[in-house]
Amino acid sequence: MITSHPYERPLSLSETAALLRVGESTVRRYVKTGLLPATRLARSGRYRIARQDVDRLLHPVEAERM
Repeated sequence: MITSHPYERPLSLSETAALLRVGESTVRRYVKTGLLPATRLARSGRYRIARQDVDRLLHPVEAERM
């Protein structure tokens, strides 16, 4: 069951990698290929990823039901 709140703070690349249990380069690849939506910050160029999108990647069937 997905329990994240829609207004939750976006995750950094490293936080996302830890949740997915993959490396940061894998998360970057997911973002570049469109598998994982992300926002790129203007000044730093760092990515921010919504927890909901991470949950959808981890639990695709449950996310479709919601």
